[in-house]
Amino acid sequence: MLNGTTVVRAPARHTTAEWLGAPARNLLQFLAVVCFLCAVACLYFSEANTIAGIRNDTLRLNAQAAALERENSALMVQVAAWNRPAYIQSKADALNLIPAAKPTYVQVPSPQAPVQAVPEPRSADPATWWQSLVNEISARWLPAAMGPNFGMQQ
Repeated sequence: MLNGTTVVRAPARHTTAEWLGAPARNLLQFLAVVCFLCAVACLYFSEANTIAGIRNDTLRLNAQAAALERENSALMVQVAAWNRPAYIQSKADALNLIPAAKPTYVQVPSPQAPVQAVPEPRSADPATWWQSLVNEISARWLPAAMGPNFGMQQ
């Protein structure tokens, strides 16, 4: 009471922190910090696992590259040995091969065109024309023993 007047206050609303009290508030804060730290730890271990996998892949690929380099150098040595003249000669001797000589070039004279014989003038007589045709065919196609006038009467 103040100067004879009565003051009526409205009921106070309590917040969660006031309702729970200090020990409960401290417990909630602790649980929030623990959850945050667990989330950070999970992310850390996930990234660490990914990095370890990448490192293992890198080491494996480096080892594979080194093995390929060694194989490549061995193949280069083998090719160099195959290109030696002594090796080639020994393989040729084993296979009974002889060395090739220098190629010989022969100049062949160009062929001359055959000279065309001047055809004999034909007579206007059909019997003579027919006789010359038969003689020409028989000379080319019939054996020489039969003669050019074989089968023709004169």
